[in-house]
Amino acid sequence: MMHPAYFETRFRIDTMPDEWPAQFVILSAWATTGQSWTQEANEAADRRLARLLADSGLWHLRITG
Repeated sequence: MMHPAYFETRFRIDTMPDEWPAQFVILSAWATTGQSWTQEANEAADRRLARLLADSGLWHLRITG
């Protein structure tokens, strides 16, 4: 079950894309399940996810919640 706070999260992006896909998901590499990670661990996970998405060739866009 999703934490209720996720339904109240506001998102921001640096640049508005010209077009959004018909369907999309929001992924996070940061600890989001109640675990507590260091800033360095969160940033390392974020870099790995960004690299994986870039290598996949799939449409992706960084957002901040």
